Amino acid sequence: MKGGTYKSGRAAETELVNLFWDLGGAAIRVPGSGRSYQNPHPDVVGFLSGTSFAFQVKRTTNKENKVIYIEKKDIKDLIAFSKRAGTIPLVAAKFPYRKMRIQYPHKLKETEKSFKFRKDEGFSIDNLHEIVREAKN
Repeated sequence: MKGGTYKSGRAAETELVNLFWDLGGAAIRVPGSGRSYQNPHPDVVGFLSGTSFAFQVKRTTNKENKVIYIEKKDIKDLIAFSKRAGTIPLVAAKFPYRKMRIQYPHKLKETEKSFKFRKDEGFSIDNLHEIVREAKN
């Protein structure tokens, strides 16, 4: 998260970590996520029933926004980290007055400069147990 959005981005990351713990899993926020480090890294790493996840987390505080735009580099870095670490890459989006939504990066619509996460796309974090079952089969 950059500039004035760092604080709200950090709050969304912390919310995701807490949701993981509520589901019976564990998660940590990666310190300095969004900063210019040499190696790619996610915002949050989570573990649920022996399956590991890497998240890029985005948030908008504008209740008029129906889409969050995510830089292509953020998605590319998330996928690169996940391949190297053996995690499932996911994007989490938080819109005002709505529960956090989760989506696979390859299901986001690509534009010339970014990827779009629409307010009505994705699935609830409650569905992570289903992803765990699929990953184990």
